[in-house]
Amino acid sequence: MDKPKKGSTITIKINENHKAYQDELRKGGLKPMKTTASKIVEWPQTDKKDDHLLETAAAHESEDESFDWIIPESLENDREKFHATGGKGKSNDPKKAGVKKTVSFSSYYKKKNGRPLRTIFITALLAVLIGSTIGIFMLKLLNGQPAEKVVPQQNAVDEAQSGPKKTNKTTAKTTAAANKQQTIFVIQGGVFASKTGAEETSQQLASIDIPSQSIDLDGKFYLFLGLADSIENAKSLGAHYKANGVADVFAKPLLLDAKNITGLTKTEKNFFESVPSIYQTLSLATSSALLTNEIPPESAGKLADVKKQLKAADMNNEKIKKINQELTAAYEKVKQYETAKDEKNLTDAQQHLLNFVAYYFSL
Repeated sequence: MDKPKKGSTITIKINENHKAYQDELRKGGLKPMKTTASKIVEWPQTDKKDDHLLETAAAHESEDESFDWIIPESLENDREKFHATGGKGKSNDPKKAGVKKTVSFSSYYKKKNGRPLRTIFITALLAVLIGSTIGIFMLKLLNGQPAEKVVPQQNAVDEAQSGPKKTNKTTAKTTAAANKQQTIFVIQGGVFASKTGAEETSQQLASIDIPSQSIDLDGKFYLFLGLADSIENAKSLGAHYKANGVADVFAKPLLLDAKNITGLTKTEKNFFESVPSIYQTLSLATSSALLTNEIPPESAGKLADVKKQLKAADMNNEKIKKINQELTAAYEKVKQYETAKDEKNLTDAQQHLLNFVAYYFSL
């Protein structure tokens, strides 16, 4: 602080009476303390040039007594006046007596400390934003759990409404049919190392109306000339072929492995499971007719059932369709033989049965 100048005056007002005191510093005297105000500062309430407002304090002693402190301090020729009055005190300045200025702590603090207010406001705003974000997230999280439970229920309703058609198709395509292992009786005409050798021999047999079919078993090609319902009829049929000029033939049992086909309709499944009995009926009818020129009565009675099983419904599965085609052709040739009594119909029926056996092995 600057040193006080000479001639500084302190004025004290008691009961509206002014008393002036002048303290001049003497040479060689005590130096004023640095903490003592050395400039005159007036704090008027109506001064428009105020840059800062200080806190005001009023002390009330009584309704009749009041005093004003006017502390002189000059700061770059600006004078500010601080006025504190009692209950009925008045200002000495008549021009300024009628003008009052309201000073609030909030406005003062806002001017002096604007930065803390902005900091508090920003902090509060961030807190509100973070709290709102967390609240919205928790609300969605809580509301999301029931939604996940409702959607499957709606899907279940939709599936229940549209399910019958799809379910029927799916069930029809996933039905499986299985046939157990069985033994058939064949007339074998030879064994060949290559398929070409078996086919050449088969063509020679066809020229003399002898049916034949080669089947690959364990890497070798077996040539079969006919089928029978029993080993006795197979031997008799082999002897019949020898009499017609075919050498090196003999009868033997042949094992058909168990077969399982999936993706069938109910009708296809029923047909595939009836294939062994259909084959047995047709092999008995053709082998016996070739030996006796007559279809045995037990076979004739079963041919009506065979017709129903073969014509039960349309077949969509390619494997089932192929089996049905060969057995149906054999059945039709047997029925033609009943009418025409032509042995060629029986050999043709035997050929279709051999084709069926070859395809059955390939399944």
